[in-house]
Amino acid sequence: MTVFSRRKNTRQSKRAPARRAAMIRIDADSLGIPCIVWDISPEGAKLAASRPRLVPEDFTLELSARVHRRCRRRWRSKRFVAARFVDG
Repeated sequence: MTVFSRRKNTRQSKRAPARRAAMIRIDADSLGIPCIVWDISPEGAKLAASRPRLVPEDFTLELSARVHRRCRRRWRSKRFVAARFVDG
């Protein structure tokens, strides 16, 4: 049993599998960190990031050319980053 499997699920809504490419942006001029949106809900997302240790506490998740969401990192592991949407 891992630490994550023992953690109580406190999400307001259920996440849906997504498995789509996205980009984590630290600022408008950054190259970004490629990621896969593993699953998503109205409140946040679980991201499979190529470099999770580089993901700062606050960042922008670029889901498409038109859809960007401001995020706050909830936790990270060797493979995943959990993000909470902070922009409404």
